[in-house]
Amino acid sequence: MRCLACGYTINDLHRQTCPECGNAFDPHNATTFEREPWGSEKLHRGMRTVIALCTTSAAISLVATLLLIAAEFATTPRGPRSELEFFAKFALALTLLSITASVLAVIAVSESLSRLNAWKRYRTSLIWVATSWLVLFATLALL
Repeated sequence: MRCLACGYTINDLHRQTCPECGNAFDPHNATTFEREPWGSEKLHRGMRTVIALCTTSAAISLVATLLLIAAEFATTPRGPRSELEFFAKFALALTLLSITASVLAVIAVSESLSRLNAWKRYRTSLIWVATSWLVLFATLALL
């Protein structure tokens, strides 16, 4: 449940007034508060999972890139570089892409959830979850 006036989460409050804006509500009268869409709790859990997977993917990509770069410098004498240099640069670019996607996903999800009403938040959240999954799978497929 959310406050109609300010959108503050009013689940499990002892008083029947919003602590943020002071708006009164009745938990037994659905017209006095904004209801969350069906399945939104699962969606929010899913978003947290997507964000965790994106950031984990970024961290793994970063470690793999650093290992590739270290291997390149350890195995190649000074002068012309081998094919490993190309893969190291590609992995570095991929790492930066996945880190950027992770940060954008976190920012976009938090912004979309904080300013929209429940139904718009739900739709926007679905879009961001789908986009995050696409970025995650594209990153993993390229590795």
